[in-house]
Amino acid sequence: MTAPAGDISNKEKQELNAALFASGAPIGQMNIARQHLSRVKGGQLAAVSYPARMLSLLISDVPGGDPAGIPSGPTVGGSSTHKQARLALSIGAALKSGDDPVLLLSGGECTLTRRADGCGGPNAEFLLAAAISLGGAEGIYAIACDADGVDAGEYLKGNDSHEFFAAVEDQGITGPTFTNVNDFRASLITPNKGI
Repeated sequence: MTAPAGDISNKEKQELNAALFASGAPIGQMNIARQHLSRVKGGQLAAVSYPARMLSLLISDVPGGDPAGIPSGPTVGGSSTHKQARLALSIGAALKSGDDPVLLLSGGECTLTRRADGCGGPNAEFLLAAAISLGGAEGIYAIACDADGVDAGEYLKGNDSHEFFAAVEDQGITGPTFTNVNDFRASLITPNKGI
């Protein structure tokens, strides 16, 4: 199902889709870009069908089974922004170019929804959620840390990300710095030579 947004032709949409696949970008990033380049994806089919009732029967090939990503969510509204779509396209273009790694930097407080009494704060949960979303994708590395060094006390669902990273022996703990300045995240995406 296709209905390109704006002045985009079907041929341009096909070429962009092929470039996204060739880039090695994760499916979630590809779907964000697709949603914003379409008049039906990202819940827009449901929006134009309103007030008709809709029933979506979905079979997921998307890690995590998020309905908004199956296939780019024509009947389920997405929460992504145009800014995120441009970022996804930029990452895809950089990966497609071949040899240069892509470094993403971000700052500001991460937030989390506390559902249980596990041990782990917003940055550890950010990394655990990223690891789950990436599904073992090769050549992607990330670090997330907070300047205060003291995090808020079953893994992501149980707000227990510290326990997970301790179990896989992939956690660095510096101890408290007794400041509360900022959080910092960096993700490195290296070219996938296997594609």
